[in-house]
Amino acid sequence: MLYWYGYGLGAHPFTTPEAVRRQLTDNFRLFPVSGSCPGRVRTGDACDLLGGNPVRVESAAGDHLQIATLPGHDLGKGLHIRFTFTRSLGFHYLDVAAWQDRETDCTRQVLCGAASRAGAWALWQVLAQTLTVSAWAA
Repeated sequence: MLYWYGYGLGAHPFTTPEAVRRQLTDNFRLFPVSGSCPGRVRTGDACDLLGGNPVRVESAAGDHLQIATLPGHDLGKGLHIRFTFTRSLGFHYLDVAAWQDRETDCTRQVLCGAASRAGAWALWQVLAQTLTVSAWAA
């Protein structure tokens, strides 16, 4: 596993984890690097994130969204990122896990890999803050 990060989304006692995931996939502009992706994404969709980084939606169902990088992505192809939404005692959480099929040029280099993980942490923090607010509309 390349990384696993957890973020609190605040108290949303009447919202399910599935509803928060749907809020994201039905309004993909909430995704901080949505680029030229459509406003709504579904399993099997492929599009370019910000910077022309191609991804495919591997799964958008239940409580999770999972994407995979495609050839031409800055981080290389075969990186999988899973966003899982959970709730406990009315509080919602976002867990983000990333792994790869095989090392990429970036993950093979210590500095690039570390910068990628740090950038991911900050980027998914922005997503968590956005979802903290938008979950009320879910």
